[in-house]
Amino acid sequence: MKTFNVKDVYTIDNKIMIVRPVKRYLGGGVDIEIVSSNDEYQKVKKRLLQKYTNVIISEYITNPLLFENRKFHIRGYMLVITHPYNYKLFKFGKIITAKNNYKNTDWHNKDIHDTHIKSTPKNLYFPSDLELSKDKLKHIMTQMHTIAKCLGTMLEKHAHPYPESNVGFTILGLDLMITTDYVVKLLEVNADEVGFDPVGDAIDPKFSAFSRKIFKNIYKYAIKPTFL
Repeated sequence: MKTFNVKDVYTIDNKIMIVRPVKRYLGGGVDIEIVSSNDEYQKVKKRLLQKYTNVIISEYITNPLLFENRKFHIRGYMLVITHPYNYKLFKFGKIITAKNNYKNTDWHNKDIHDTHIKSTPKNLYFPSDLELSKDKLKHIMTQMHTIAKCLGTMLEKHAHPYPESNVGFTILGLDLMITTDYVVKLLEVNADEVGFDPVGDAIDPKFSAFSRKIFKNIYKYAIKPTFL
């Protein structure tokens, strides 16, 4: 999404926009606001700048692809490795939904527009639970890998192990939304809480398979090469 610092944006011309603070350990939709008028924007901007140093504003996605009539995003996982520097986007992720069916209106109704683990009805995974043709899935995956490549390039100069270590790795949680015309949009990157937990502590076979794939990928791409 096109994103700007709120300090550089004085009017939104009555577009639908999303305003949010940027700060570590700030999750769960805290202080994220959707605005649809200039008056609304000015009030939200003033309030958030009183609490946070860094606040951004982005174009709001009003044509999201739906999962069972609900808005959703994909939590993708990107492994970043130091010495030698490398990165790997896993070919799977979670599907995280809103609580209620989507409506292209009622912007302040969080049950319609917010997508969180707590509003997702059960353990859902990408791409297995998203019914898409091979061509559409390939198109989506190509865009996801392009996004990962851009992130990987930006992170290279900043990727270092802890001082007492020679090598290291981390996993980033990428929140990705797909539009109705199958364009993938990066919403945010999570570095502290990447979200491996099941929905409602439901340790079902799908979650167990997901967990195994996470650790197999970590071993294959980060741990095993260190000892070769």
